Formats: sequence, structure tokens, C-alpha cells
Amino acid sequence: MTKLIINPKTKQNIDYYLKNPSHAVLLHGQKGLGVDIIALNTARILAGNQLLLITPDEKGKIGIEVIRKDVLRIISNRQNDPFAVVINDADTMTISAQNTLLKVLEEPVNNVYFILSAHQIEKLLPTIQSRVQLLEIMPVPAADTEIILKNAKITADKRTKISFLAGGKPAETMRLLDDEMYYREMATVAENAKRFISGNTYERLIIISGIKKREEAKNFVQIISNLILFLIKTREIASLSENLEVLSTVADNLAQNGNTRAQMTYLACHFE
Repeated sequence: MTKLIINPKTKQNIDYYLKNPSHAVLLHGQKGLGVDIIALNTARILAGNQLLLITPDEKGKIGIEVIRKDVLRIISNRQNDPFAVVINDADTMTISAQNTLLKVLEEPVNNVYFILSAHQIEKLLPTIQSRVQLLEIMPVPAADTEIILKNAKITADKRTKISFLAGGKPAETMRLLDDEMYYREMATVAENAKRFISGNTYERLIIISGIKKREEAKNFVQIISNLILFLIKTREIASLSENLEVLSTVADNLAQNGNTRAQMTYLACHFE
């Protein structure tokens, strides 16, 4: 389909969609997988350069006016040639924007394709989800991450750390390679995650006291989960697996806008 490194199963599903395209598809997956890029490339295969790209504004939202002004204009002036409407980070649409888009999705227009991308589909109305074809973008195998890293002029230690931190996410791998400040930030998070796992409750509370933002908390929880899975796999520390349920609960609550400090405190106190 494209030159992007994509999970083989995901690529198979996208290729199948391209052969039998529905009027609307929602590509969803974790940040760092390149979901937005894949959505844009999918649209270009369907419609070439005949496309409209919608992204969040400076406040990180997609409002109703964008849907009314741009999307409805395209629909009203539709032609016979294929046209694609790409809505990146569709999960940032306001409820009113989603309701307006829903009306459009309920009345498919010939040769007009809606390609949505999202990282948190739970923020999209169930009615939106029911009107689109869902297609999950999955992480790539470790061997594919190595393809990205093999030509990078970095130390073996840094290569190992980036491979772990990226967790099979190609776009995240590239960001860790290209942005040294971001790499150091994430490497520090990983070190704190190690200390969190080996520490006592008091030490864990000290560590999480420095986490203020929701995205920081979500990254921290994800890295702890990845580290536990790695330790179980390499050292057979089965007892740590009991904490995965606690981590999953915290991750779900953070995704649903649960209070960040409360969730991190719960994690520190219930981690064993």
C-alpha cells in the first residue's frame, strides 16, 4: 500500500479496504503509530490530491464551524471524481461537531470518502462509531523497528532504549531518533518507572508527585506496563503480572478524564 512500516495484519486490512472502500472509515490506534499519516496516505490512494484535510485548531479542538463551512461545502459541490475528507484526531471534535458530521455520514454521497483517525475512539459518539468502518492500527513487530534503527548512527545502548521506549510504534521511533530532548525526557521517565517498580509505597508517592499533566501520567503508566511485560518475559517474574490489572484500570480512568493526581496516587498505593 505505502512505504510506511505497518503491522502486516494492519496492512492487509487497509489493502482490503482500498479494494472495497466504504464511504467512511475510522483508523484508530496509539499515539506514535503514525495513524494520521496512514489516514492521509489512504485518502491519497482513493482520491489523489482531491482531498480536504481537517486537523485540530490551536486549542486542540475541531469545532462545528469547520464541519459546517468546509465539509458541507464539499458535499454540496460534489462532482463525479473521487474526493476524500480526512479528519485527523477526530476524537478532538466537539459534541456539536460530531453531531453535524453524523448527519453527513447518515446520508452517504457517491465518490466522497471520509477517512477519520483517532487515538481515543471512546471520545467519539457511539453513533459516529456505528456509521464508520473501524480499522485498528497495531504496533509493528520488533524486527520492523530494527529496520528503522539499523542505519541510525547511535550507540547500541541507545538503540536498545529507543526500541523499548517506542514499543513497536514507527512514528514514535522516528521522534526518539530525531528529537534528542524528547529522547532524554522519555529515558528519564523509563528510569523513574524502574524506580517505581522496585520502590516502596512512600518512594512511589515521591516519584508520582512530579507528574502533573495527564499525558505525562498516561506515558508513565504505559512505560511501567511495557517494563513489567519485558521483565516477565525475560526474567519470569510472574508476581509482577498482578499489577497489570491495576495499571489497566488507571490507564482506562485517565483516558476517560479521571483526575490525574487521584489516579496516580491510587496506582502508587495499590502497586505491589
